[in-house]
Amino acid sequence: MESCACIFAGGYQEAHFYEDKIVRSTKPRRCVECNVEIPPGEKHELVRAVWDPPFSFDKIKRMRTCKDCLSVRNQFFCNGWIFGEMWDMVSCHIDEMDGQIASSCLVGLTPKARADICDIIEELWKELDELEKED
Repeated sequence: MESCACIFAGGYQEAHFYEDKIVRSTKPRRCVECNVEIPPGEKHELVRAVWDPPFSFDKIKRMRTCKDCLSVRNQFFCNGWIFGEMWDMVSCHIDEMDGQIASSCLVGLTPKARADICDIIEELWKELDELEKED
């Protein structure tokens, strides 16, 4: 079985305080990655973190990640990521791989996340086809 590539988000700063947990939304929220609304009652990841020292409660940042984006992050990012930049990094990775992503990488994704990744791959393949026609 092919292994998934690990997209590395080099240059990120480790948090001085970091807490993550899966919660159920009590009101509409926004995913930090895809900016889609997380509806009330839906489970998602809540991260509370402080990056800038010294620690104080007014510096706590809260980021919420929907289950679809969380599945992408868990499947492709093994050495860290930068909140809000995941989809750009995935697109760049797919481009660098010429759209050749191991099917084993797609298996662990939610159906919506899998469709989103496949859409990125299809778009890249269309661009590559157009470039070949020009040559």
